[in-house]
Amino acid sequence: MIHALKSVASATLAGLAVTMAAGQLPGSIARGEELPRERLVRFACHGVSDHRQLTALFFNEPPAEVVLLYENGQAGAVRLLQQRSGSGARYGDGSQTFWVKGDTATYQRGGSYQCKAIQAP
Repeated sequence: MIHALKSVASATLAGLAVTMAAGQLPGSIARGEELPRERLVRFACHGVSDHRQLTALFFNEPPAEVVLLYENGQAGAVRLLQQRSGSGARYGDGSQTFWVKGDTATYQRGGSYQCKAIQAP
């Protein structure tokens, strides 16, 4: 089931971005329901000159990964694989990093953003 969910997430990133651009989240995600062995957390992030909201869908089965949905001018989505971390959970793809510890996170992509969970992890 996890593999099927990851396949669906990968195949629908563009569709999720379009849905977010319309100000909506699909189905169970919009209702904040948990999926089996995954969790959904929304973050408010603040950079030096701008702010953004991220919705993180964490997949904890190997290979562990996170799908980030974001909007900053235009909606988008990215899938990041888990990386080694001495503390917390770190995800990245070489050009961006999402590092979570407790209810805070740091998102680095063209700048650094300090994030705070606005829905309890």
